[in-house]
Amino acid sequence: MEHPAPQGNPTQPAFKGTVVSFHRTRGYGFILPAHGGRNVFVHYTQIVDGRRDGRGYAYVDDGDSVEFDIGTGPSGRRQAENVRIRRDAGEQ
Repeated sequence: MEHPAPQGNPTQPAFKGTVVSFHRTRGYGFILPAHGGRNVFVHYTQIVDGRRDGRGYAYVDDGDSVEFDIGTGPSGRRQAENVRIRRDAGEQ
């Protein structure tokens, strides 16, 4: 079941979730939305507030609590966008 994006403050991500897998060498992974439903694909280019590796590529770690929007990727499938690590969730 798809969940529509909540209407609210457009400057804040609409969804919260947990990174269930992220492959740093491949630059992508998946987020489990807190509201339930299917995992959401995330590409490193959509991580706007995360960690950076030695080459400058953004990444998140498995287990990170994140906020994100849901959009449509180039393949026509849904994907996480504007991904930010939730600092209030214990991230240093």
